[in-house]
Amino acid sequence: MSPSVPDELVAALSGFDAALEVGIGRRATAASQLAEGETSVVAIDVDSDAASDVPEPVAFAEADVRDLAEAPDPVAELRSRAVEEDSESDPSNLTTVPPTFDLVYALNLPAELQRPTVALAERLGAGCAFTTLGFEEPVVDVERRTVGSDTLYVAAGRGSGAGDLDALDSGGR
Repeated sequence: MSPSVPDELVAALSGFDAALEVGIGRRATAASQLAEGETSVVAIDVDSDAASDVPEPVAFAEADVRDLAEAPDPVAELRSRAVEEDSESDPSNLTTVPPTFDLVYALNLPAELQRPTVALAERLGAGCAFTTLGFEEPVVDVERRTVGSDTLYVAAGRGSGAGDLDALDSGGR
């Protein structure tokens, strides 16, 4: 069972066409709720076991954000790493990875993954938002947004989707 995510935080991240969650781990609640709201969501994690906790229609790719940030074509790399549920027996079940993303986000993002996460968002032309582990300060240039009882960090002036993140002040788009 995934830990709960405050509704205000999910609302703040909603309204985007396609989102990439970095480091989903065993916390699929936000991705699932965003997907229910018609956002196409792809979740990544270095642990392939995380795939078992990712519900449909959220796609999962076993990937390291550091590798994706440096990949010649991050979307093609995501497609190549996507976990294909039953794809060998039924090719129509292939996971769909959208051609573009307008949001890259992470919950409880450790400091060592903040720079590559922002770099990946820039490469994708997407906005970037994250929460930290709570005791760590961001190590990248951010704007702080209070969303409910959480602080959401928005990478300042990053990607073409960054303007869409202006609505986060009001708790969503």
